[in-house]
Amino acid sequence: MKLRHIDLRLLTVFEALMEERNVTRASRRLGMSQPAVSNTLARLRTALGDDLFLRGADGMRPTRRALELAVPVADALRRLQAAVEPSNFIASEAKRTYRLGMSPQAAAVILPPLIARLRTIAPGIELHIHPKTNVNSVAMLDSNDVDFVIGVGSFGASRIASVDLFEDSFVCLMRRDHPLAHKKLTLSSFVKAEHLLVSPTGALSSLLDASLEKKNLRRNIGLVVNQYDTAAAIIAKTDFVGATYGSMARLSESFAANNLIVRPLPLPRVHFTMCWHRGLTNHAAYDWLRDQIIEICLPFRASSRNPHSFK
Repeated sequence: MKLRHIDLRLLTVFEALMEERNVTRASRRLGMSQPAVSNTLARLRTALGDDLFLRGADGMRPTRRALELAVPVADALRRLQAAVEPSNFIASEAKRTYRLGMSPQAAAVILPPLIARLRTIAPGIELHIHPKTNVNSVAMLDSNDVDFVIGVGSFGASRIASVDLFEDSFVCLMRRDHPLAHKKLTLSSFVKAEHLLVSPTGALSSLLDASLEKKNLRRNIGLVVNQYDTAAAIIAKTDFVGATYGSMARLSESFAANNLIVRPLPLPRVHFTMCWHRGLTNHAAYDWLRDQIIEICLPFRASSRNPHSFK
């Protein structure tokens, strides 16, 4: 196959179909008619000598060849987009959408001040937030599903760049008259208590559990919910204890409204990190948003130096 047989529209349609797995949604995303998307896919199939996508009960399923092409095509389009965009970026005049992969904790802490800032200095900027897990983070960046990933953890892949935003610590939440409220909280007494796990993704363990396992400890998890507001209301009326990050405990109105107390846990501190594909480095529009997020996190850096300063 010769490169001259492939035009840019073929690749943008391929990328949209890889992400949407549906012709209708891909056509809406691209601003094309469904027949036009189908015709473009037919041209791409002919050029590459592969079906690329097969219809299934759950939508368009990529073939092995399509999966092989997904990352290099996304990377090529990302680099081309960066090359043709203006080298200067005027935030106050910009009209664009950024896609962020964020953990629930990172979103709760960072998004409110970030959105308030953007509404003031860059009202034409929109943010689309995607759920982030440690399992899918690199794949989200490779496939160009998101521009940045923000949460706890870092990634060793050389193609992924990163910056530490702030440090944080694990804390325990409980009602004010809990049996452990006025005792020294050790890891032993913590794990023996009855735990409520907040799991937005449905996973039955967390980074806290991984940290405890390194000490051969395991929590006694009696209840799993998917929302922090629900967890706070339950903890306020039961002997369940919960756990989260100190930054979230400081800022959460739900925790304060339910009159919960916070106890630091003697565990290693964690790092909230922002990661991106190196193809988006030295690009004015993305450099600008990175700088905004770093500045937003400066107060969290300061508060993390005093881990016992809770509401």
